[in-house]
Amino acid sequence: FSALVLPRMAPRFTPKTAAETRRAFWAQGQKEDGGTDRFLGMTDAGLSRPLPKPRPGDWLREHAEPGQTLRQFHNTSFRIVPHGAVTTLLLQPIGDYLADPVSAPPLPLLAAYLQAFFGPGVDVRVTKPVALERIPNLTTRVGPEGLRQVLVGDLYAYLGGVMKSKDRARTTLATVGVTMEDLYPGDKWNFVYGEANPMDAVGVFSFARYHPSFTPTTLQTSPEVTMLLRSCKVLSHEVGHLAGLKHCVHFHCIMNGANHARELEQQPLQLCPLCLKKLAGPFHWDIAARSKALEAFYAAHGFPEAVAEEQRLQAYFGTK
Repeated sequence: FSALVLPRMAPRFTPKTAAETRRAFWAQGQKEDGGTDRFLGMTDAGLSRPLPKPRPGDWLREHAEPGQTLRQFHNTSFRIVPHGAVTTLLLQPIGDYLADPVSAPPLPLLAAYLQAFFGPGVDVRVTKPVALERIPNLTTRVGPEGLRQVLVGDLYAYLGGVMKSKDRARTTLATVGVTMEDLYPGDKWNFVYGEANPMDAVGVFSFARYHPSFTPTTLQTSPEVTMLLRSCKVLSHEVGHLAGLKHCVHFHCIMNGANHARELEQQPLQLCPLCLKKLAGPFHWDIAARSKALEAFYAAHGFPEAVAEEQRLQAYFGTK
């Protein structure tokens, strides 16, 4: 999930044809045999949905997105891949982070979600908070809505430096900064929910706008469930970028771009078949076991639609 930018128009989005989507599933040298590819077979089994038509203000009405094939994913220069002792995904709280689940998504729950999403090959940990005053040369402004906003690039610089320290460089796959401060990436932008920098393996994500009292919701859920759901979506989306995924334009997917809360809430928590195939290899996923772990998290925290999706996925892969 990315950001809201001052309005601009991109070329009209043209949905991918069935042939283009089929070709996107094949790696270099792989025979195009849909009958044996379980991920492509998910599309015929009803485990994928087409992208909804972009409305005014939606991401694809304002951003030209070419999409990403499996071959393009494999050729991505900078992406996190667990290897050897380098398996730790750190959650770094930045600034004041409230312990009230109605006001801020609980850090242990966010860590548990990322652990289920990225699987046992990754070790997700929450580290000690860092005060804003300890971050050198931090740029702030008062945004259009009167909130204090922090410049994302300054947080990147700080986290990138921390990543290079001896105690983290040997084992840390990526560092993910989470904050209740509002963020902005530049003067032309109103705000940003989160951004990822794959080159330095860092990301920064703000939950300042996720409470339904700030950003109204169409969901029939409690404020704390709404906060957690929105936060889980942005975290998996942005860490997906660190793992090499571009915005998805082939299916309805957690990796779709989004400009506002309605788009975010329309997105599923699941990766589409193509994005699932991209990450399954590098992260060594047992698809059914991963799905069961996600189902358990969703059931425990009030996400019934996501529970049903995981159960359908398990039935397709032959385990339940």
